Amino acid sequence: CHTNHCPTGVATQDKLLQRGLVVTDKTERVYHFHRNTIRALAEVVGAAGLEKPADLLPCHIYHRVSATRSLPADEVYDLLPTGALLKNPETTHLAVDWARANANTFAPNMGTHI
Repeated sequence: CHTNHCPTGVATQDKLLQRGLVVTDKTERVYHFHRNTIRALAEVVGAAGLEKPADLLPCHIYHRVSATRSLPADEVYDLLPTGALLKNPETTHLAVDWARANANTFAPNMGTHI
């Protein structure tokens, strides 16, 4: 939404776009957007032969890596085991990013190194 390309437009930071915001219209658009998103998720879960979204794993989601090739997400991305950042963050490929993270702000902290 911060890019002003949000399908509902309710979170725009652009003053010009804010003037065109009609709340009653956006209420319906947001409702339909979320309803359709949930329906699409249900279709994906069902197509994968799963019972609920929590059953989705990276191996169920394929990522196109070229015009003719797709791979499961667990082969494309370097995924971490559950709890890895809480137990031993310094041993992960995300150690620098984890050290820079701040629960109180999204502002970048580029000065932290490990």
